[in-house]
Amino acid sequence: MGEVEIFHIVDDKDDISNTIGSILEDFDSVILSGAVSKGKFDFIPGVLEELEVEKLFHHVSQRPGKPFWFGKTKQGKPIFALPGNPVSAVTGFRRYIVPCILKSLGIEALKRKVKLDGEFKFKKKFTYFLPVTVQFSGSSFIATPSPVNGSGDFSTLALTDGFVELPAEMEVFPEGLEVDYYPWNEY
Repeated sequence: MGEVEIFHIVDDKDDISNTIGSILEDFDSVILSGAVSKGKFDFIPGVLEELEVEKLFHHVSQRPGKPFWFGKTKQGKPIFALPGNPVSAVTGFRRYIVPCILKSLGIEALKRKVKLDGEFKFKKKFTYFLPVTVQFSGSSFIATPSPVNGSGDFSTLALTDGFVELPAEMEVFPEGLEVDYYPWNEY
């Protein structure tokens, strides 16, 4: 496995551009968090465009993590840019980046299904990543919803086992519905 480094870049466009430009030369992939939405200091999308990183998509119909950005350099290096809010960042990392890393290593990610422990409603037309606690009952894993109070509520998220992915085309998710499950600590 190659070298891994963590960088902290201040909200200054020139500093971001210079640092990311250097990082793109030295690393095979890049994971960014923060400054990816539409705010005054959200420089990442523009800087990546200036550095000629091809944007494959920006903004995903999901909660949390709608501002998620993904692209590739001319050399094919993947660049992930996650929102900076903790719940969005950790959920996006677990849902998209971990499977990508595993695949690049020739490892197949675990696929898990769980059944909802009660009815849950979500009326927005987004895929929803619902934090849950999970227990084994009978012959099934049962997921009890544990919603957080926004994408900054990391302390509530810490009390969960992972999240389930609820599809955008539904608004009411009945008890017993089988859904995809992503544990925080198993891959």
